[in-house]
Amino acid sequence: MGNESTSPPPRRDAKESKLLLKIDLLLMPLMTIAYGLQFYDKAILGSASIFGILKDMELSTVGPGGKVSLTRYSTATSAFYWGYLVAALPMALLVQKFKPSIFLGSAIVLWGSILLITPAITHWKGLVAQRFFLGFVESAVSPGFVLITRMWYKRDEQPVRLGIWYSATGLFSIFSGLVNYGLGKAGSQPGSKLADWKYMFLFAGSLTVVFGFILMVLLPASPVSDPILRLNRYNVLDGEERNLAVRRIRTNFVGSSQLSKRGSNELSEEEEVQLQKALSSNQTRWEWDQAKEAMMDYKVWIFFLQAISIYICNGGVTAFGAYIIKSFGYSSVRSIVLQTPGGATTALSIYLSTYLARRVPNSRSILLCLTCLPVMTGAILIWKGDWSNRAIPLAGYYLLPIFGAPFVLMLSLSTANIAGSTKQSITAAMIFVGYNVGNIVAPYLTKADQAKIHYRDTFVAIITCMCITIGLTALLCVGMATQNRKRKLNPTGGQTLGIGEIPAKVLEEEQEDRVGSNQKVEGQVESGEKIQLEKVAAGLLTDWENPNFRYVF
Repeated sequence: MGNESTSPPPRRDAKESKLLLKIDLLLMPLMTIAYGLQFYDKAILGSASIFGILKDMELSTVGPGGKVSLTRYSTATSAFYWGYLVAALPMALLVQKFKPSIFLGSAIVLWGSILLITPAITHWKGLVAQRFFLGFVESAVSPGFVLITRMWYKRDEQPVRLGIWYSATGLFSIFSGLVNYGLGKAGSQPGSKLADWKYMFLFAGSLTVVFGFILMVLLPASPVSDPILRLNRYNVLDGEERNLAVRRIRTNFVGSSQLSKRGSNELSEEEEVQLQKALSSNQTRWEWDQAKEAMMDYKVWIFFLQAISIYICNGGVTAFGAYIIKSFGYSSVRSIVLQTPGGATTALSIYLSTYLARRVPNSRSILLCLTCLPVMTGAILIWKGDWSNRAIPLAGYYLLPIFGAPFVLMLSLSTANIAGSTKQSITAAMIFVGYNVGNIVAPYLTKADQAKIHYRDTFVAIITCMCITIGLTALLCVGMATQNRKRKLNPTGGQTLGIGEIPAKVLEEEQEDRVGSNQKVEGQVESGEKIQLEKVAAGLLTDWENPNFRYVF
């Protein structure tokens, strides 16, 4: 949309910088911890796999000739993502219908409670069912956090913030490795009342439930709403700050070309009211035209396929990471500790790539492609490396978690290049459906009997998927650049709207709504101008319909 696609982000004045810092200090810790707990809670099964849960729940079986099968364990791992897959679209829509703070806080408390019952399960079938419902509830968080990021931050600020909270997957890999190491050691001591893996689930579940309540009471529903527990100077914006918060994100809703006519810092009282109304209202109606448009938009399908490709890499890192490191010749306890540097490479790669995306205009797609290369290198080092020198496959393993960086960059491309509330919801849902498809496929690619050939199928799949991701990104860039060029040459051509125009259908619907609610109906020209901002701010115009929209890549 306009200037931010072709020039560096503008400098902020002192008031805006102070407000942005306040928003960051409020949102980023809460979202990072919550997203980290989501990762920790679903990934803890990987640590438990080398501390006895495979035997206790009959998750591994021995077939003819002593061949070990981990199919049941793979099924339990995938069950989480089946639940996530089923709930992805409903959760993406529900989080817009309710206050995000209450909805997401309740979801966190509920999934923590589900995790707490794990030690009571005695059979692998029960674990499969529990993992399904865990994934079902946890599916609320990712689309919810994408919505919050769009609601509070300008488009050029979004990549860094997406990267911060998503980097929790790396930070909590470090945290969980150290905690699970301690819990595993303590649980294996003589006289321990429970199996060592059970302590891991009890600790993680309890921590999650407590934090769910904290997020519920501290997080405001929007920049113009108050939280349940008001802490002045922390989670409450005063009147001036709320007005500035609204003015800051106006370019998320209307074209920069319109704003430049009046000056980038000007916002009429009417516009401010309409934007505040859009931010404070959670009753977003379903737009069937937008749903149809989303299904016809090539960008949505590219994001979907990219999510699948990127997250097939996850099988070798999360579900089977400790198991694969143990295959290098390390003990169970040491394998847990040796996973932690992988979390650091995840976080650092996300921070660096999103910082560069913020500083260098139209660099997201290039960075997405570049961050796929270390993942491919890591897969080659493990597959083709000499395991007699354990440093070689271990170094390769530490490069694999960098796949988090291309995923964050893909998320930032989707938030920046899709407009319209229903279309955005469907896009977020499609991305996380793809995320789940990749995670469902991934565990079945790692086979216990392939240790001698260095888990060939796993790493060939990772290399192939990274190549597919690069190809899809190139296709996306060509498409968006072509659309930008067409809009520049003919901004009112095709089915897009002319500047200041609203479709007759939208005008009629709005005037009917106003008559039905006994509001004064003004002249059509004046009404059209006012309705345009209201419709765009409320998410009723898509990137296809708004001629001022410019794609960033």
